Amino acid sequence: MVAIAVQSVLGPKGLADAAAPLSDAARAARADWLVPVVRVGAAVAALGSLLALVLGVSRTTLAMARDRHLPHALAAVHPRFKVPHRAELVVGAVVAVVAATADVRGAIGFSSFGVLAYYAVANASAWTLTRRRTARPGSSRPSGWPAASPWPSPSRRPR
Repeated sequence: MVAIAVQSVLGPKGLADAAAPLSDAARAARADWLVPVVRVGAAVAALGSLLALVLGVSRTTLAMARDRHLPHALAAVHPRFKVPHRAELVVGAVVAVVAATADVRGAIGFSSFGVLAYYAVANASAWTLTRRRTARPGSSRPSGWPAASPWPSPSRRPR
């Protein structure tokens, strides 16, 4: 919806040339008062996305450290808060260094590539799971998960 609205206000050429498309769309719609709101909203959205990625990558770091693919010290889980605190600190430090030293657009592009690679590796690794570890006897899908549904099967019986 946002993309359609911005393209209808700026047009394809204006959208392609825009450095800040949402702010430019607000200006083009003669709503200059909305520009600061749009910028704050974009910053909050970017921060939320970044924090979600940092938490996801830190959990992946924890799992890789448990399997000894990364230094085992990163496998530590905080005794009180039950979070992978060392992995979060390391991933957070890497993100902070990249954000402080790299071009923001390049960092965003690299981050997008990294997320795609991260999901590709996670999905490819699913092929390495054995039938015994992933499915009920006689089934080809993970236990309790019906085909083509993101929700657990209501017919799943506790073991």
